[in-house]
Amino acid sequence: MAADDPDKILYLNLIIHDVTEAVKARVSKKLERAVMIPNAVKAQAATRAGHMTSPKYVAQALAQSLCKKIPENMQKQGVTVELEEAFREHTFVVLQLKIKHVNPLTIMTSAWTEYGLSWILESIGPSNRRFVEDCYLPNMVTSLLAATVPKMLAEKMSDKKIDAETKVLRAAEQALYFYEKLNELRSSDHWDQRFTLNPIKTIYKRMSSSSTTCSITSGTAQPEEDESLAATSACSSSWSFPL
Repeated sequence: MAADDPDKILYLNLIIHDVTEAVKARVSKKLERAVMIPNAVKAQAATRAGHMTSPKYVAQALAQSLCKKIPENMQKQGVTVELEEAFREHTFVVLQLKIKHVNPLTIMTSAWTEYGLSWILESIGPSNRRFVEDCYLPNMVTSLLAATVPKMLAEKMSDKKIDAETKVLRAAEQALYFYEKLNELRSSDHWDQRFTLNPIKTIYKRMSSSSTTCSITSGTAQPEEDESLAATSACSSSWSFPL
C-alpha cells in the first residue's frame, strides 16, 4: 500500500481548558421543557453540572463529533477526507485529516469557487486533468484548509462557550509542536487532576444511594439537593456537544 502523501495531511490539535459555561448552557437548554422543576432548581442543576463536568470528557465528545461532522460537510463541497483521532490524553486531542480526493465537478459549483479554484478546471486540457485531480487540487485544498480551519474551530468553540486552544498544522510541523505542547501540559499543575469522565454517572450513583424519595402527588417535600441532582440527570440521554 502506498504511503499517504504528507502534503495532503493536516493535524487538528485541540486543547480544552474550561467547559463550565458550555455545560451550564447545555443543561439549561435541556431543562427548559421540564415544567415541573422550579427555575431555581434548574439553575442550580446547570451550575452543578458545569462545575462537575471534566474538560477531559468534553474533549472526547468533541473529537467524536468532529470526526463525524467534518468529513460529511467536506463531502458536500466535493472534497473526500478521512478524519480520525490520532492521539488523546486528558484534555489534549489530535485529529489527523487526510485529503483523499477532490471532485472537480463539485468544486466548480461549490463554495471553493470563491478561492479561485474554478479557473484551473476551466483552463486545463484533457492531458493535464488527471494531474490536477490527483495532485494539484488536493494540495491546494490542503493549503486552504490549513488557513481556514483554525478560524472555523475557534468560532465553533466560542459559539459553544468552550474555552479551548486550537492549532492546525501540516505533517512537517506537527511533531515539534506536539512534543513541546505535550511536555508543557504534562508538567502543568492541573494536568494531574483526575475528574469523572461523565458527571451524570456520579449523579446517578448518588441518587440511587439516597434514601430520600419524592412524591409530588402526596405532597412530600424533596430536599433541594436531590431535586437538582434529578434535574441534572434528565440531560443524560443526549449528553453531547454537536458542532
